[in-house]
Amino acid sequence: MKRIVTLILLFLVALAFVASGTAMAEGTKETAPKEKPKVGFLWDTTHAERRVVIKNLIQERSKVDGWEMIFQSANNDDSLQLTQGEAMLSKGVDVLVISPVNMDTIAPIVNEAKKAGIPVIDFDRLMNNCKPDIFIGFDNDIIGDAIAEYAAKRIPKGNYALICGDPRDNNAVVYREGYYRVLQPYIDRGDIKVVVDQYCENWDGSVALKIAENALTETNNNIQVFLSQYDGLSNGCIQALKEQGLVGKVLVTGQDAELPALQRIVQGEQTMSIWKSSEEMAKLGADTIKMMLEGKMPKTNRVLNNGVADIPTILLNVIAVDKDNMIDTIIAAGARTMEEVYKNIPKDQWPKSK
Repeated sequence: MKRIVTLILLFLVALAFVASGTAMAEGTKETAPKEKPKVGFLWDTTHAERRVVIKNLIQERSKVDGWEMIFQSANNDDSLQLTQGEAMLSKGVDVLVISPVNMDTIAPIVNEAKKAGIPVIDFDRLMNNCKPDIFIGFDNDIIGDAIAEYAAKRIPKGNYALICGDPRDNNAVVYREGYYRVLQPYIDRGDIKVVVDQYCENWDGSVALKIAENALTETNNNIQVFLSQYDGLSNGCIQALKEQGLVGKVLVTGQDAELPALQRIVQGEQTMSIWKSSEEMAKLGADTIKMMLEGKMPKTNRVLNNGVADIPTILLNVIAVDKDNMIDTIIAAGARTMEEVYKNIPKDQWPKSK
């Protein structure tokens, strides 16, 4: 009898031990940290200043919002971007953010992502031949107009050289259309003559330099305006003007308000730039990612048709910046400091900040 009681007690102890171990295992399983959602970024380039700034700002937000950034830059190589996209999808991401190198060739990656149920955010460059879930960017429909209006208001008669971006980028095409919306009445009256109208592959400033050099040679330096779509292209135009001793005598536009361009503006080399706030764009990007990870759709303010579908869209405003409003815009917003922008100007010549 005593032996039976002992066996029963041993059995009960063993049973309790197993139950305890199971409970511990289940408890460990419940408290194990959940894997962070992964967000894939297919960036067109990191050669542009604002692309790097935006990427870094979004990455900081990812730490707060609790997701992991998987980042790839194609450096303006569309075939490389396709390869990067395929590799990223094979590893698995929860949301895909694409700034396409080529608006016409990115569709296979978007379509593959959509088949896998992965939301796609089209970032800053509207893509064709596919249907991303949302497009976020700046109001590109007004940027080309704003650049041309700025120039035509100040120089309503003369020879204009149109220096456009990469033709594979829908933005460059849209900006050029904006140029002509504004300039066509002046052209029809014979007040403005377009002596150059060329795209620059990869938004390459060295290409812009060659175009500007040739244009100045062919016109015997008779150009009053270089209508440039990007600050990097503007720099190429300014280099060509320097060779001819014409810096500050020809109106040169730009876009992106990169720091070197802002410095050129206050020095009188470049005339203006279109400011697109990197901080606002980064916030919009991070907010959109957060909502899509939660299975929600952000509130949009526009619908754009890319030839295949109506794409829900969020657009941010832009501001034309020149020497006269630098303090009230860039400096006042805290985007750049006085020390950064006016570093090449003697301090006793700095304008008074408000």
